[in-house]
Amino acid sequence: MRYFVFIFISLFLFSCEETPKILQCMECNGIGAVEVECFRCDGYGVLRCGLCGGNGRVTCGECNGNGGFKCTLCWGTGRFGECMYCLGTGYNSPTSSSPSNCIFCNGTGRGKCYHCNCRGYKLCQVCKGDRVVVCNQCDGYGKLRCEECEGEGKVKKECPECNGSGRKIFK
Repeated sequence: MRYFVFIFISLFLFSCEETPKILQCMECNGIGAVEVECFRCDGYGVLRCGLCGGNGRVTCGECNGNGGFKCTLCWGTGRFGECMYCLGTGYNSPTSSSPSNCIFCNGTGRGKCYHCNCRGYKLCQVCKGDRVVVCNQCDGYGKLRCEECEGEGKVKKECPECNGSGRKIFK
């Protein structure tokens, strides 16, 4: 047994063939993986929101981007009920020889609609007439956190130098 160990050590130390040496990979410091820029977000950690296109606002879904609704009381005319000045006739003085249009109702014979302030429409309560609202997917930021790199901008991949082993063999 003693000779066996001596012969083994002699062969190992004085062999004519070069023995491969295993060293820690310098590229990945023995971890087997390296950090590289995320391919999905190009290293930014965020992606443009697909719902709002990156501007943080989308068309109001309540009014479909119209900013309001037709008044349900006057049906968009801005007038409702009988004009209290001309009593619905549309004329200032119907008994005169040349009657003129009532200056309060413009000859319509109908009074002002106070439900919509004579506009004929009511402002949308969701967008307040702006026609757009804050995007609910990105909360108005316009960008979403990249799921691939979890917002870090870097991902780990197998080390190309050591093929993920963390060691490099030299002959």
